[in-house]
Amino acid sequence: MAIRIVARVLFETTNVLTTENNLIQAKDDSETKLEMKMEKIAQYNELIQAEQQFWNWMECILREHCG
Repeated sequence: MAIRIVARVLFETTNVLTTENNLIQAKDDSETKLEMKMEKIAQYNELIQAEQQFWNWMECILREHCG
């Protein structure tokens, strides 16, 4: 009887630890995905700024050339 109780406690403890580990992993994955999305947004913003600088430069050149 005592062996069954110990086995059951170990089984339940393993289940709890596995569930806890899965939750921690899911949280870490979510944070990683959020960080990746934030990085992509920052890169996109840099691209928009570079494009705007390019068109400002083009406008300046055309004004000087076509004036």
